[in-house]
Amino acid sequence: MSEGQWRLHWYEPRPLRHRRLRLWSLWQPWWKPLEIPLPDDASSSDSAPEGWWMYDLPNEYGLPPSEYRAHFVVVAPYEKQSLPDFPPPGSIPISIGEPEKRLHQIDQQLETAPPGKLFALHFEKLCIYHHQKHAEQKQKEIEWLLAHWRDASLLHLEALARWLGQYDCVEDQRAFLMHLFREETLKRLEKEERHEADFVRQYLENITSARTINPESARRVLRLAREPQVIVRALHFLFKAQSEDARQAFWEALEQGRFSEADAAQMLARYPDFAHPLLKDAPASPLRRRLLLALSRHLDLPEWVVKTGYFVLFDAGWGRILEIRDASRADLFLPGEEQPTLLVELLHWPGQKVEINLMEGKMTLLERKGVNRCGCQRFAAPGGKDSQVIWNNHQARCTQTGSPFPIPATVSLSNPPSYRSAPPPDIFDTRPS
Repeated sequence: MSEGQWRLHWYEPRPLRHRRLRLWSLWQPWWKPLEIPLPDDASSSDSAPEGWWMYDLPNEYGLPPSEYRAHFVVVAPYEKQSLPDFPPPGSIPISIGEPEKRLHQIDQQLETAPPGKLFALHFEKLCIYHHQKHAEQKQKEIEWLLAHWRDASLLHLEALARWLGQYDCVEDQRAFLMHLFREETLKRLEKEERHEADFVRQYLENITSARTINPESARRVLRLAREPQVIVRALHFLFKAQSEDARQAFWEALEQGRFSEADAAQMLARYPDFAHPLLKDAPASPLRRRLLLALSRHLDLPEWVVKTGYFVLFDAGWGRILEIRDASRADLFLPGEEQPTLLVELLHWPGQKVEINLMEGKMTLLERKGVNRCGCQRFAAPGGKDSQVIWNNHQARCTQTGSPFPIPATVSLSNPPSYRSAPPPDIFDTRPS
């Protein structure tokens, strides 16, 4: 074979169709892995026994000196598969060039290389030292690259961050991720350098591994991003910084369908302190309703979503909601949009059930003709000596003076009910919080 041409030999006792060879360079990981189709009618090897095959790689697949990893796959012509960034376990080692010789060549090139090329050469040295298991030299290269990150092309800087995440400690990776998402670096990605859409997508996906970025960088990511997980992560950093424009950015991205309502709910669940003002200030809409319902799977939101099993404070005291009737769903309702009938059991009066008709603004104590109610209008119980302990417990906490007075079993509500997901700390204390 002439210089620069390569002939592949492989063993395959039962040849398959649609074979492809995937190759990863371990010394230059910024290059995309190659995928080379192998012909179904490959020739038998001219230098190996039966069952071996050979194929001359076309000249278009240039293979510079490097340590490679090869992986054979079968991919039908109609299938589209993205290649993993790094070789899978069990890949076949292929050596084209000796590491010591390549290191000597790199040292010679370093004497005259411009800054961008210098960064790439030191990155290559780092990879060689890593695969030689030379820890001390490897760490020196990492320190040099950290000190000269501004000289790197975005191609090399992004590849280095991914490489460190795959082969090195997380702390080293995070140091480079900080540089990857600096405002000045993102400005290069957005305006000063031209890159293919696939590279921009891959670059921005690194945000999922970043520990933190500043709000202005998060805004730049939002302008560039198309992938939902990247958008959600950028919003996460805006929320974390309590940025004033995070709310507007959130609703705009959600309304544009740039991420799903399920993604939005999961993100807001991580930041309940931000979620509450966000939802409180948002006008009623089908989108807000769907988001509330999705978020209620992760958070208790009794102000907006009331479920069976929650607790309600109303004119008769604290009660537990047993049933929700005449709502769009039997297990919950949205107080701002629906006025169902609630079946409640009073906590201070076990077994006594009350119907609260929110539409009509009435309550009915079931199987009773009447009851006594406190002047605070937030507590009701029977009269007589048997209930004196109940009244003593309530009156010890109530600021209202005067004796309880009788009311019929059905009466209009004097106060709007309030809800909570957890039991009240004191069932006899009905003062509004």
